[in-house]
Amino acid sequence: MKPLALALLMLVLCISIFRGVEGELTICATQKFHLPGCTTEKCFETCLDKYNGALKGICYTVPANTCACGIGC
Repeated sequence: MKPLALALLMLVLCISIFRGVEGELTICATQKFHLPGCTTEKCFETCLDKYNGALKGICYTVPANTCACGIGC
């Protein structure tokens, strides 16, 4: 996936998350890093370990083994 396409995907993801219900936790920041052998479960667990307020962990195959953590407010 090209960097522009990945950026657009993240923008759509962020917009859909910010439309949350009042009082519901929302994602305020996203951190991405390389995670060898990335799976959704491994990514989410790593996100929880690195950022206590992580709400979501998503693996991307392009660029390979990239984990993106959605961090709550």
